Formats: sequence, C-alpha cells, structure tokens
Amino acid sequence: QRDRDTQKKAILSIPAYFNQSCKFISLSQDEEAFEKYMSRSWCRLEVISSRSPKPFLEQWYVPAQQHVFFMGDKTTMPLSWDHFKNPVEGDVTDERDKEYIAQLMTHYVEELKRFKSLDEESVYFQHGETEFLKPGDIPQEVIEKLLDFA
Repeated sequence: QRDRDTQKKAILSIPAYFNQSCKFISLSQDEEAFEKYMSRSWCRLEVISSRSPKPFLEQWYVPAQQHVFFMGDKTTMPLSWDHFKNPVEGDVTDERDKEYIAQLMTHYVEELKRFKSLDEESVYFQHGETEFLKPGDIPQEVIEKLLDFA
C-alpha cells in the first residue's frame, strides 16, 4: 500500500482478474455492511467489472450471476444493473486512485459496447441462458450510465 508504483501496477491488473472469473459474490455481514461496501470506489468497481465480457476460445461471455451473501442471516440477494454506482464518486484513501478508476471505467465501457454489438454466434452459453447474458441483455441505459462514470 505504501509503494505507489507497485500499487498502480496492482490497480491496473484488475481487468485480468475479472477476465478469469464467471461469478461474483460479495460477502457482507448484513445490509448495512453492504451499503458501506458500496460506498467505496474500489468496491463499486469490483461490482461493475465483474460483468465485463470474458473470452472463451473464440467466443465471449458475460456472467449474469452477481450476488451478495449476507453472512448474518445466511441469505443472498442478486445484484442488478441498478446496483452499479459511480466508482469515481466513491470513497478512496488516496484521491489519486480516481484517475486509475476512471481509466478502468473507460476500458469496461468499451468492452461492454463491443460485446453488445456481437452477433449471437460470437457469444458463449455453457449452462444456458440464465447464467450468461446475451448482447441484447445489456441495456443501452447502462452503457450510457457507465460512460457518464468514466
């Protein structure tokens, strides 16, 4: 955390981590803890980036499964596009992080726009349509909202 160059490299490697994951589960004690989680810039970015398009062979997919698991009462809540909040406006320890967050947001917007323009033959469905999104499942309003964030 104290070496800014190392920290910058870690920050900019976030897309690589999310290109390898197909599900996102946020662990929170309760709804209050989840609200605190969603107040942080990096946490907001995690939620958004978990829906970034991922390559599989010569096709692409976007996972549909995003959840919060409340450890206190052992319940889950699905996350929707409505949970996307502007990471640049969230809380950070170092204000310089917002520059990197904005760069990553630009990356995610471009990836979602590219995915949205794909034909269905270019989209991968491993377990059926409930686990993966089709290009038409990404609302244009979400793209516009994310563009505003970047």
